[in-house]
Amino acid sequence: MKIYSVGGYDEIGKNMTCIESKGEAIILDCGIHVAELMGRDYNTSEMSRNELLGLGILPNDTVIDHLRKKVVGIVVGHGHLDHLGSVPKLAFRYDAPIVLTPFTRAILEGMLADEMRYRQSNKIISLLPGGRIELGSQFFIELIPMAHSIPDATIIAVHTKSEGTVVYALDFKFDPHPFLGHKTNEARLKQLGDKGVRALFYDTTRIEREGPTPSESVAKEKLERAIGQVKTGGIIATTFASHVARIQTLIDIGKSLNRKVFLLGRSMEKYERPAVELGLLNRRKTKIIGRSRGIAREMSRMKKKNKYLLVVTGNQGEPNSILDRMARKMLPWRLDENDHIFFSCEIIPTPINYEYREALEDRLRDFGCKIKTDLHASGHASKVGVRKMLSLVRPEHVIPTHGGAKKTAEGAKVARDEGFKDVHLLHDGEMLEI
Repeated sequence: MKIYSVGGYDEIGKNMTCIESKGEAIILDCGIHVAELMGRDYNTSEMSRNELLGLGILPNDTVIDHLRKKVVGIVVGHGHLDHLGSVPKLAFRYDAPIVLTPFTRAILEGMLADEMRYRQSNKIISLLPGGRIELGSQFFIELIPMAHSIPDATIIAVHTKSEGTVVYALDFKFDPHPFLGHKTNEARLKQLGDKGVRALFYDTTRIEREGPTPSESVAKEKLERAIGQVKTGGIIATTFASHVARIQTLIDIGKSLNRKVFLLGRSMEKYERPAVELGLLNRRKTKIIGRSRGIAREMSRMKKKNKYLLVVTGNQGEPNSILDRMARKMLPWRLDENDHIFFSCEIIPTPINYEYREALEDRLRDFGCKIKTDLHASGHASKVGVRKMLSLVRPEHVIPTHGGAKKTAEGAKVARDEGFKDVHLLHDGEMLEI
């Protein structure tokens, strides 16, 4: 079995891995490097694959060019852009179906509708969490339900006909009370471990943390307590648009306070409309507006701030997000000392994100806004979660990824401390044979 670390091994994002077995190959994830897009006025739907490769936004899949005719499937674990975002630019190069869960498919189809460069010819197959499918003559794919910060997230188990099973667990956590979506199926992971697993991939995004990752129910309680204390003035909350469970909590809080709830921003529209259509989000009496002109028009009608709860894009301080534009006086809502800003998120740990977020908070403080942060529970496992995953799966080979050199090295140390011998630190563009 050969493993190709196409992308996501030297950075957070741009995830793409290829498994080759007996003359056939499977691609796992096909993401973009989101940090490279921060603050840049790129319309990626109008840009070519080569342009995006040159900017470091796409994984460089030329390292598996020799396998192009051998690829029998592209499997995406969940709908975050660092796992899905390259599909419109790369999948057409492979005569293979794309397998993903229904919510992830809905997000992809929205992306494909915007695509101006390439016409998608790949067959798209929806598979529910827990589902299984045979691809080619060598691979049997299983999507194991997983708790994360987006609906329909899964761990990908790649069962080969003669070379064992690979478990690809990128972006997981163990959450007994996920509020929306599935718990991580520990029983199935243990079954696989009992039968024998050749290799385990796991993300190291939050590997530096010692304690267990809090449940989503903890974030819900924090938000309810913090926002519930606001009696007057505007309430503006920001979180990841893909975090449908968190968005539902904010909608419910707004209704409990008898405030009109608005979800504002392009990414809000891209994630929340499919969530509504699939019955994952109850948006009754809630407006979703993606276009800037519509947002400005609606804000111009908001005369009494204490009647509204706005859920807006901009949790990382992204330039041109709704919260950033509000802070730059580019929208009719005029911020002042009566506005309460709630950040229900963490900063994705890259230097550009820290820089943008700090600048945004400084601008908000200049208006006298009351800012509350840390109303969040991560979707990523800490050391405790990684140890638990290792103990359940008990792989022959361990491959930490999705964190950059410092984090993957820490992930490798955790595995070695747990007694695992065959621990591999890979970089983008390498090949490992096991």
